[in-house]
Amino acid sequence: MYCPVCKAEYRAGIRECADCHVALVAKLPEEGTPSAYAVVWKGENAAFATELVEELGSAGIESVAVPLDVLARNRRDFFDVAEKPLFGSAVSVRTRDYKAAVRIKERLLAQEPGEDEGGLEERAEVPGVAARVPEMPLDWDPASATLELWRGEDTATLKFVEDALHGVGIPTRQDAVGGGATVLFVRPEDVERGGEVVKEVLEARPPK
Repeated sequence: MYCPVCKAEYRAGIRECADCHVALVAKLPEEGTPSAYAVVWKGENAAFATELVEELGSAGIESVAVPLDVLARNRRDFFDVAEKPLFGSAVSVRTRDYKAAVRIKERLLAQEPGEDEGGLEERAEVPGVAARVPEMPLDWDPASATLELWRGEDTATLKFVEDALHGVGIPTRQDAVGGGATVLFVRPEDVERGGEVVKEVLEARPPK
């Protein structure tokens, strides 16, 4: 069983999420479908979150307000990196109510010029529209991948790292070396950004 808001997994027999207080589902709905939840606002202003939830309720829109650390702990970005907990809270609504909820949020924000959604950097979270992930370059020359970015013997970690790099449009080349290790090479122009990706994904990967 799963929470459709924070995506936490529960054992059979439990019916409600302990944090979000919504009914669990047997299968998580796909992002963008009418029954899925989407974040309509997030920030550190608890009073504004409460007001928004009340206004949504008055309009007949079901909403859920949860701490950001609860919402983030079971989510990963397109690097496949776990999102780090933040202070503040998030208000989520069903995708089918998203546009109406945004109008209510914008009306409330217009009434509170000083409220800037908590000052948090906001990512576009439009249901049904996935974040644009850089595409892999077409017809790239593997011989141009000359700089070593990662080396190891664990094939699972190799795939984890390579998938993360490909997810941000960085092509890679593998080369087996002595002792059963594999070296992952990238192009010189990708080594700096690739190094940051590798650092993030390895720090986020739980130890064995």
